[in-house]
Amino acid sequence: MRFVLVRHGEPAWVEGGINRDDPRLTPIGRRQAYITGAALADQHFDHIWVSPKLRARQTSEPFLELARRTSEIKPFLEEIQNPDWEGTDHNALEVFAAHRRRDPTAQWSGLEGGEAVSDFHDRVTSGLDEALAELGVVRSDHDLPTWDIAQGEPSDDDSVDEISVLVFAHAGTNSMVLSHLLGVAPVPWEWERFVTFHASISVATTIQVGPNHAFSLLTLSDLGHLPVDLRTR
Repeated sequence: MRFVLVRHGEPAWVEGGINRDDPRLTPIGRRQAYITGAALADQHFDHIWVSPKLRARQTSEPFLELARRTSEIKPFLEEIQNPDWEGTDHNALEVFAAHRRRDPTAQWSGLEGGEAVSDFHDRVTSGLDEALAELGVVRSDHDLPTWDIAQGEPSDDDSVDEISVLVFAHAGTNSMVLSHLLGVAPVPWEWERFVTFHASISVATTIQVGPNHAFSLLTLSDLGHLPVDLRTR
C-alpha cells in the first residue's frame, strides 16, 4: 500500500489585517498547487482523499483537472479547529507561541475555545482506521504497529503498493496520519515533529513483516517539484 500526503498550498490566513478561519490560497499558493498537481498527474492513485477545508480543496483542483479524476471529501482530514477568530485582528502567532510555552502534558487540551489536541488525534485516527478498513486494511491483533492487508501481494522488493491513496490535507492531519501509520506514540505538537512545507509531498508505503505489513516513511516534505522561490512554510 502507498500513501502520498500533500500539504495544502500557502493560505491567506490574514486578508486586509483580518483573520480568516477557512482561508483561500494566496496567488503563491495557487501556483504551488498547479505545479504539485502537474508533478502528480501521471501517477496512478486508486483513491483521492481531500479535506473539506477550502485551502485543501483548492490545492487538489489542479491535480483533479489534469488527471481527470474526482475526489472523496473526508471530514476526518480537517485540520485542528482553532478558536473562532474569523474577522478578528489579533496576532494568532502570539497565541500559538504562548500555548507552546505551557507544560507539555497540558498542551493536549489545545487552545482555549478550540478543539483539544487529544480530540483532534482521536478524530483523525478513528476516521483513518474506518477509511482503511473499507479498503481491507486493519491493524494487526498484537502490540507491534503492523497491519493486515486483504488485497495485494508482495512485489519483488517486498513492498505492497497495489492500493495507492493520494491525500490533500494539512500539516496537523498529515502528521497525525503518519504517526498512526508508523505506530509512533502521538504528542500534542505532532505537526512540529513531522514538519511539512506548503504543497510538499510525503510518501509512506508498506513493507512485508512476517505475515503482516508495516508502514515505512520514504519521503517527508519533498519540495523537489517546486522552484526555490515558491517554497514557503
